[in-house]
Amino acid sequence: NHHKYNNGPLDVVTTSDKPRDSVTNFISYLPRWLLYAVNYSTTMQFWAEGNKKVAVKMVVGSLWWVGWVALVAFVNPMFSLAYLVYPLMENVLLLACINWCWHAFLNPDDPEDNYVGSITIYDGPINVLNEDFHVVHHQYPGVHWSKHEDRYAKHFQRGEYSEHIASCFRNTHAFELFFVIILADYDFLVDHFVDHSGKLSKDEIRELLQSRLRTCWWGPRQRPGIKLQGKEIGNFDMWGDAE
Repeated sequence: NHHKYNNGPLDVVTTSDKPRDSVTNFISYLPRWLLYAVNYSTTMQFWAEGNKKVAVKMVVGSLWWVGWVALVAFVNPMFSLAYLVYPLMENVLLLACINWCWHAFLNPDDPEDNYVGSITIYDGPINVLNEDFHVVHHQYPGVHWSKHEDRYAKHFQRGEYSEHIASCFRNTHAFELFFVIILADYDFLVDHFVDHSGKLSKDEIRELLQSRLRTCWWGPRQRPGIKLQGKEIGNFDMWGDAE
């Protein structure tokens, strides 16, 4: 679902209806991730889209997990809480932080712009499975992570990162960016932003990043006049073979 709808309105873990430079907005986002983590929102989405076979399998799998937690809790409540329930809550918090960061920015004129809507990090100390090339991760969700840098280079050489003034940062990592974003530390963001267009002053970069963090794709804060084209549905090529 997430890689099909790319943080758009139908993405069950979308961040794009709230300004992202806000601690309060992130806290209000956590229930959405919790519903995803316990398979509720995903199951409802599959059912609504007519994929009832998968929805039923998810319900059965979730009930098995609940039954296992209950069985362990019957034997040893503290063990169940510490080793089954706590990891779920930890997953909710940490992965919500990561997703909030990966998809913190939106192009005010085209929220479907993937080069802005997913970040790219250069020289980061925690580049797990090459997810720092997160634009590529969404363009080619079926491609093995070891090929992400090659796919990035292909689009970079075509000038697409400079044309879109992609959301690129250097010498940082996703968790650091997360805290910088929700605390609205624009000095840090400006200092670490990589302007591939080579045309922007620091003040212009600050203004650009602020507008991208506060733009909303949908919901009550949606920017008036936005015309969506459905580009979020689908990707270049699942396995990355298309030119």
